Amino acid sequence: MRFDIAVVGSGLAALVATRSLQKAGRQPVLIWPGLSSLYFVYATIDVLGYRDATATEPVDNPRAAIGELIAAHPDHVYARAGLEALTAGTALALDWLREAGFSWRGGLDRNVVLPTATGTPKPSCLIPDSMAGGDLGRDDPVIFCGFEGYEDFVPELAASNLSRTWGHAPGSVRGLRIRPPRFAPGRLFTSIDLARSFEDVAFRREVADRVRTSIATNGDRVRIGVPAVLGLTHVADTHARFEEEVGHPVFEIPTLPPSVLALRLFDRLRKHLQETGIELIWAAPAHAAEVSDGRCHRIQLKSPGREQAVEARAYVLALEDTADGAMRAGVHTIQDPFFHRVLARSDVPTERTLESLFKPQPFAQVGYRITDRLQPADDDGRPLADNVFVAGGAIAGYDPRHGDCNRLSGGAGGDGRMISDDLDLITDTVEEQAPVEACTKCTACNTVCPVARSTEIFRGPKYLGPESERYRDQHEATVTAGLDLCSGCKLCEVTCPSQVSIQEYIRRAQNKGAREKGRTLRDWMLGHTRLLSAFGSMTAPLANFGNRNPVVRLAMEKLVGIHRKRPLPRYQWLTFERWFKRRRQQAATLTLPRKERTVAYFYGCWVNYNERRLGEMVVHILERNGVNVIVPKQQCCGIPAVVNSNIDLARTYGVENVRRLSTLPAGVDIIASSTSCGLMLKHDYSHLLDIPGAEPVGSRTYDICEYLWMLHEAGDLDLTFEPLDTRVLYHAPCHLKSHGMGYPATRLLRLIPGVHLEEVDEGCCGISGTFGVKVEKYDLSMKIGSRLFEAVKAAGSDSVLADCETCRMQVEHGAGARSSHPVEILARAYGYR
Repeated sequence: MRFDIAVVGSGLAALVATRSLQKAGRQPVLIWPGLSSLYFVYATIDVLGYRDATATEPVDNPRAAIGELIAAHPDHVYARAGLEALTAGTALALDWLREAGFSWRGGLDRNVVLPTATGTPKPSCLIPDSMAGGDLGRDDPVIFCGFEGYEDFVPELAASNLSRTWGHAPGSVRGLRIRPPRFAPGRLFTSIDLARSFEDVAFRREVADRVRTSIATNGDRVRIGVPAVLGLTHVADTHARFEEEVGHPVFEIPTLPPSVLALRLFDRLRKHLQETGIELIWAAPAHAAEVSDGRCHRIQLKSPGREQAVEARAYVLALEDTADGAMRAGVHTIQDPFFHRVLARSDVPTERTLESLFKPQPFAQVGYRITDRLQPADDDGRPLADNVFVAGGAIAGYDPRHGDCNRLSGGAGGDGRMISDDLDLITDTVEEQAPVEACTKCTACNTVCPVARSTEIFRGPKYLGPESERYRDQHEATVTAGLDLCSGCKLCEVTCPSQVSIQEYIRRAQNKGAREKGRTLRDWMLGHTRLLSAFGSMTAPLANFGNRNPVVRLAMEKLVGIHRKRPLPRYQWLTFERWFKRRRQQAATLTLPRKERTVAYFYGCWVNYNERRLGEMVVHILERNGVNVIVPKQQCCGIPAVVNSNIDLARTYGVENVRRLSTLPAGVDIIASSTSCGLMLKHDYSHLLDIPGAEPVGSRTYDICEYLWMLHEAGDLDLTFEPLDTRVLYHAPCHLKSHGMGYPATRLLRLIPGVHLEEVDEGCCGISGTFGVKVEKYDLSMKIGSRLFEAVKAAGSDSVLADCETCRMQVEHGAGARSSHPVEILARAYGYR
């Protein structure tokens, strides 16, 4: 893959670096290694909080203090960047936040001192409006309001601590707790649970009434500090309404990670980048740089099936220490994943930490030494590569846990204190399957889980995956409650910084539980998709009539458990297999030009029985570009069986497919037009199903758009497109993100004259294959997809494109919009009708 500039990282430094390059007229790509470090920080933008590591009084005027810092420490990263650049960066951040729909305030002329969740004053430069009411420069009394059952914020502790350092009069700071409505007494809940609930109008009003009643005797000037849980998405409206209903100023306080404030910030800034044309490559940690003649020519990404090479004119390593894969920690050394340089050594692990949690930690200050141009440098100060630059926590001496760059211990490059060889948690293999012990319980997976965001009864992938796996015994019954609510979207694995195979633990536990309890008729039918579809195809007119008849659907719901409102796919009598066989027989009588490339098309059950035309378009496009297409005999990929708790059946299908695909001649690649089928071949056959010989098959498997873009980069894609005057939205399916290849469909579509493309990334559509078909999960699936439906309706485009067949069904059902595969637009541009 070739790009203008590649930015590697997932925290604020990566986001701002990408935006800065975009504003400068460049076209960067953002390589997102997984977890965003924003989930663990305070969610304000801090520039200089204290003059040095021993200072107890916060900086009042950051601009003036930075000038003094630069004069005293010319090797400091701020000195290398310059005050002018800091001023421009602050302005850019504020402007961008406003463009993205946030309300923030602040600047370099004054730090705002705010109370933390423990009641300690903290200086910040730029802050969201929802926190501004906590400004300790004001004299208004403060009441910290917590919630019974919510353990991440203790209002009494916050009040006690703040009263010792700030309280102006007895009683000017106090804490109270209220019981939130709709939660049973004794119930424990998370920030996500509360934030989701606050978006419900009735819940918010009842909480406001209880708060107002509890503080009625405290006068008019009191202000209320609450944990930052005032909504997951619509924070401005939720905050304003709640403040109005309480009748007093209300301000939010970030709590323990994962911070809802930070989650909002990352999600919205990431989406804004995508909306303005920036591509993200998900779930592909960068692990090696190829350097020669003083330049980096490419970096290698770990992705399912094989490495992905990214070539760019320049690279920005905007990493946030170990949170997003910046460093590899071993027992005695720490090394970087790009140049494989040892950045720090320690004789014993205790040298990396200090006993006090609140002091600057040696391990947090490890990173790259840098040149005056912010390039990574060797021990002599020479750049490791002229076209590689460093930003954020990867710079030596910077401690993001303290939110500013003033707590440096070693100036230009740190003092080499940091932590490859004895116990590498990240290796040089294309993919690694981290053991369950690698889970650090950071809960990042829970924050991105669409099911956990939509219902409080789901305990989340962290608990159901690695946390429960530690206690599972193959000789005991599987009794983990809530396993069936996992939709299989794999976003938890996309996000996990430790690359733990969360889904695999859940799927294996589901399979074991189904073995013990027995499978329902419905799950048996949905798992045998190819058998069911073959029957539907043979009886297509009758099957299609029954699937749309209200009486039949009611009976199907009562007897089988398929929700009556869920549209079911139409079957076609002429399958893709038979169409392709007829076409080959006709072509045998013609003299055709010899094609240099040959691919094997893994068409899948959907194309074969439900959307033959998509397969026809794939064949047409490939042949138009000089690629010969063969169709080997194949079985269902197995994913319907996997998601319906039948790994044994999926393995049977997979073994058959691997056996057949392994006999393909060398040089014949495998093409899939379904993201889920392709992911099974690339990754799940070898990892989840443990099928011998699956890895060579996965290494030669490509998504159709991925393959076409590869042709384009080789100069072999036919670019004689017909202009199309059309406006389309693109929704990236969850499983596409797991491929670690970015969005090749959007790159292809932007080559077509007249195509106006917009991305809509509002998370999972909710259907997750057969998940949303089931009667007990239909409403949940529609709730998960509601944000996407709203965005599609508001956009008003001609159609919505999605690489996944069930995503297209869900969008048509939930948003009432026409949906198709991106291949359809390409085929139209090639004149295929």
